[in-house]
Amino acid sequence: ENNTTPTSDEMNEIKETMLGDPKFNSINIEKLLKELSLWEKKDNKLRELSGGMKRRLLIAKALVHQPPIIILDEPTAGVDVQLRKNLWDNVKSLNKNGVTVILTTHYIAEAEEMCDRIGIIDKGILVELDSTNNLLEKIHSKTINIRVNKKVKIDDHFPKNIKVLSNTEKEISLSYDKSSVKMSEIIQYLLKHNINIIDISTEDGNLEDIFIKLTKH
Repeated sequence: ENNTTPTSDEMNEIKETMLGDPKFNSINIEKLLKELSLWEKKDNKLRELSGGMKRRLLIAKALVHQPPIIILDEPTAGVDVQLRKNLWDNVKSLNKNGVTVILTTHYIAEAEEMCDRIGIIDKGILVELDSTNNLLEKIHSKTINIRVNKKVKIDDHFPKNIKVLSNTEKEISLSYDKSSVKMSEIIQYLLKHNINIIDISTEDGNLEDIFIKLTKH
């Protein structure tokens, strides 16, 4: 008996699914289970696994035979950071090999990172469907944080259409629309008012901004 082969109920089911296909063997199964932190439980019965482990086992069942299309429903819910990374590395590998992956998730950053196309559903209605790049191009908001040597005085010459998020003795934070305001206008204003700029950091909008705009919440 090969003691490296999974022997739990679910593992045997996975093996049986792969019978007759040489590219799916105990080595492939072992690699996948280790990536999902399940290998140490290979000899356990299904009823002995925790709820989280059973969930990861279902993911393993979906991934192991590399179908042409795979649907993952909230696969990383309740999964820690390292397991999430391992899972996505595996999914990305499948996708590069031609597997179409359909993912449902409440984690917008996850969708932005993983998906080529994104559909936004609100109350059962598809309100947007486009490539990730096209959606990101629709985001015009930008936040700029500027470390300064003193508090900035806002007067009538301050560039229009800029929202002041905070203004302290050490930093001013602003939000504006990239299509109507240039960063150079802000810099010029500060310099004219004898403000020393110590550091600048910027943040572009993300898909969460698009989601809020489309769903109004």
